[in-house]
Amino acid sequence: MRSRLDQVRKMAVGVAVAMMIAGVGCSDDEKITPPDTPREDPRKTIAGVMQELIDAYEARDIARYSALFLHSQFVFLFDPVDLQENPDIPPSWDWSEERSSARNLFEADLVERIELRFLMSDPVLADSLDEVFFPFPEGTMKVLVTDVKLAVDTRDPTGGENIVYRVDGDQAIFFLCQDPEEIVDGVPVWKIIEWRDKRIGPVPFVELKSWGGLKSLFQ
Repeated sequence: MRSRLDQVRKMAVGVAVAMMIAGVGCSDDEKITPPDTPREDPRKTIAGVMQELIDAYEARDIARYSALFLHSQFVFLFDPVDLQENPDIPPSWDWSEERSSARNLFEADLVERIELRFLMSDPVLADSLDEVFFPFPEGTMKVLVTDVKLAVDTRDPTGGENIVYRVDGDQAIFFLCQDPEEIVDGVPVWKIIEWRDKRIGPVPFVELKSWGGLKSLFQ
């Protein structure tokens, strides 16, 4: 009988010791916090730049947005139909005007939500026929964006129903080149140097803006 009791006591002590060992290092004071994983720079690829364009719009982050453009060469071209309908819209503008429009949109107190989606074609090499204002840097790539869906939900300052500005189904052409002055992990990042708006529509019974037309509202 004593032998059996001794065995039970030994087993109990063994379990207690095992539990103590397992508990070593598990207190809150001794937990190891893994280091923060650096965020992968999306501009290392063209697809990453285009996704970051969406994310910067929806996050309303002007710093992220600014990092996507080659400021010294950037130009935005409005669609010819917009120019015909609104003589106040310029044929094009440079980075300073682009940044002003984006910042006003992102920081507007009345803007409650921005949602952006589009489809992106595979990048192709741009050629001399694509050039309008200046020769493109060697290796410039062209991306066609289609089915643009942009919604900007704003509060009515008079307290009425919200006003939603919408772009639905439009297209755009982006030209991107690598910036040799900004290197990430040994690779020059991609940046947008030209953006051409392509208005598609109108859609019956729906009040829509082109992407460029919406930009001009916040300039």
